[in-house]
Amino acid sequence: MTRTKLLIVLMICLSLALIPVAGCKPNGTSANKVITENNNGSTITIKNGDTLTLKLNAQSWDGGYSWKIDMSSGLCLIESKNDQIYKGRMGSPMIQSWKIKAVTNGIQQITGIYKRSWEQSTDYDETFTVNVEVI
Repeated sequence: MTRTKLLIVLMICLSLALIPVAGCKPNGTSANKVITENNNGSTITIKNGDTLTLKLNAQSWDGGYSWKIDMSSGLCLIESKNDQIYKGRMGSPMIQSWKIKAVTNGIQQITGIYKRSWEQSTDYDETFTVNVEVI
């Protein structure tokens, strides 16, 4: 294969590899809906390409518990962070948040469980579910 053909093949492969990532980039102009524990069990509607922010309460020091979320493939995680409400205070309440972009039309779902990362149990006291209709 000539050097030019090899370069073209490499450029095509790189372009194809970046396609899934490009869909997850925030686009600055999309609406951003905020979802909290008050939305647990509900269905919300957003447009394809828009973002939503999920904010769930947690403790910064409570024996290793934190929210673990999963989402349908039609939703894309853009950012996650933990914000301590009273900075520097052990045991201070915390808000875990995730910025999520809708990338596929249809009914999508976000689920969360409040658990210790090392626990294998499937019986959890706190769970969260919201259906996201992407139009």
